[in-house]
Amino acid sequence: LPLPAGAPVRQLTLAHRRDNPRLRVIEAIHTALLGAVGIGTFRPGAGSAP
Repeated sequence: LPLPAGAPVRQLTLAHRRDNPRLRVIEAIHTALLGAVGIGTFRPGAGSAP
């Protein structure tokens, strides 16, 4: 599963979130992307899933 691979990246985002609250939104987007990749519905270059 690709989820564990995103764990360290997520931790880094949490650390940076202290300095920049805006990254909190990025984290949400990143989490959504990870979920989509895990499901397999997200396609690189497709932009957004149908």
